[in-house]
Amino acid sequence: MTTPSLGVNLQTGTANVSAVTIGGLADLAGVQRGDRLLSLHGHLVATSADVAAALNGLTVGDLVQIQVARSGQVVSLESAIPAPPAPVASLGVRLKQGTLEVLRTEDGGVGEAAGLMPGDVILAINGQVVASAGDVREAVDKLVEGEVALIQVNRGGVVTSMQAAVLPSMMSVRQVQVQVTAASTPGAAAPGWYPNPTGDGSQAYWTGSRWQNAVAAQGSGVSGGYQYPQTSGLAVAALICAFLVPFILPIILGVAAKNDIRRSNGMKTGEGMATAGIVLGWIFTILILLWVVLVFVAIGSRRY
Repeated sequence: MTTPSLGVNLQTGTANVSAVTIGGLADLAGVQRGDRLLSLHGHLVATSADVAAALNGLTVGDLVQIQVARSGQVVSLESAIPAPPAPVASLGVRLKQGTLEVLRTEDGGVGEAAGLMPGDVILAINGQVVASAGDVREAVDKLVEGEVALIQVNRGGVVTSMQAAVLPSMMSVRQVQVQVTAASTPGAAAPGWYPNPTGDGSQAYWTGSRWQNAVAAQGSGVSGGYQYPQTSGLAVAALICAFLVPFILPIILGVAAKNDIRRSNGMKTGEGMATAGIVLGWIFTILILLWVVLVFVAIGSRRY
């Protein structure tokens, strides 16, 4: 089974998109020139080899999720893998700019087989009159393997007809690569670790709305798909202890929870609970101290 193509050109050694193939998977999903690929079908990608590995085993019709870095944001896109384009015939000629005059012919093309020569001016292909290079391309695209192509040219002021059979070797897949705009509405990407948009080889954590400042070095063990944030156990303990053990312990646990969350590179949440535990701990601590002071004052007043 042939591995499907994403339909992009990447800058050498990076995941930066330099061109997008019209009608390809990336084009249909909305990938744009200048995007940096981050994740493809649940696999982190940083090179063209990663892209090929992520698409291996997929087939036409499979839905593929693509995450890209675009203007400092992570954009989530998706599209079904399209059927590969049908091969079209190649005329195999180079035309003088702005005209239909043949400058040269290329080996193996329909033009060479038919006998086109430099200086010929193409007039019609299979009965379709042509007036521009676009008309020539449109007429050649209609040729099918095995048929005989009839070409009329102006050669030295004389209309000359020539023909050639369209052989399998003359058929190829044409891929036009241009910058494209988004073809689908991008959505917010799931939180997780992605290759750093700076391209320095590290991984950065995307919270769902922004990049965390902290990064993980390459090979740090965070590359195995998305890792979703978990609530800090210390934060939970701080909040519970604020009610069960209303003294200095919830304050200690709350401070420890905040430090734990800051060191987690975005992988732990619960700072609100930790703050609540600290505040409640101080409130209960102050109340207890006030109660103790009042008790001692009351005892002292009885002595007098």
